[in-house]
Parts: sequence; C-alpha cells; structure tokens
Amino acid sequence: MENFNPANNIRKDCCAISEKFDVIREYERNISLNKLINKVQPTQHMKKSRQKRYEQMIKCLDENDKIEKVFVVDTGAYNGEELHCITHSGIVFILNREQHEDCPYTGLITILIARVNQLDRYGYQISEYTRQKAKLHEQQGLNYV
Repeated sequence: MENFNPANNIRKDCCAISEKFDVIREYERNISLNKLINKVQPTQHMKKSRQKRYEQMIKCLDENDKIEKVFVVDTGAYNGEELHCITHSGIVFILNREQHEDCPYTGLITILIARVNQLDRYGYQISEYTRQKAKLHEQQGLNYV
C-alpha cells in the first residue's frame, strides 16, 4: 500500500489502521438499503479513495437485496463508532454512526464484500445464502477490489 507509513500505522489519506474490532451491539433502527444506495452522502475518504470500489460493489447486490443486520462497531477509528450494515448478499456498508444519527444516510465511510470469516466476527449466525454468496465473491476475488 503506497500510502501506508509503517512507522506510525497511518495511511496518508487519513485513516489509522487498527486491528480493533469490537461489536458493541445490534443497531435498533431500521436502515433502508434502497435509501442507503440512492441517498447516501459519502465521507471525503469515500469520495477520494473508494469510488471505484463503491461502483463495483453495487453491482454485486442482488436485485431484491435487503439489509440483514446492522451492528454498532468500535474499530478504534478517530471518528468514533461505526455502523456496519450487512446485506443478504454479504455486502457491508460502513457508516460513521454519529454522523448518520445526526443526519440519516450520511457518513458512508466505505463498502466491502465480506469474506465468510469477516462475517463470522460479528458473532451472529449468517444465513446459508449469505454464506454461499460470501464464498462465491471470495472465489471471484471481488473482496480485493
């Protein structure tokens, strides 16, 4: 990673890289996948570094996809807790929790195609369909976009 400085574990584009991943709780509010895709306001990080990824990930969503689970997660990010919105097809939208709660559908940090072991870190039983989609995406190398 060319923007990575191993001396201080910081990427030049703003973000600290952390091994911390604490699932605090399930998020109690409903989040609409349709609104998340069509109305979301991305963070500067997303706009600058992740636009290509976003476009590729949206193509991986199923036609009738929906958000299966949402978790509040502490990754040690300097902007605070995150919302991890996991879709039925194994796509994870990561939002800044505080920004989202102040103004819904803002604060998209990134989007990723999760591997099965990443989904398992949330500590809930994922559906067999989601598990198979995650395996397929991993075999296709889509989680490296």
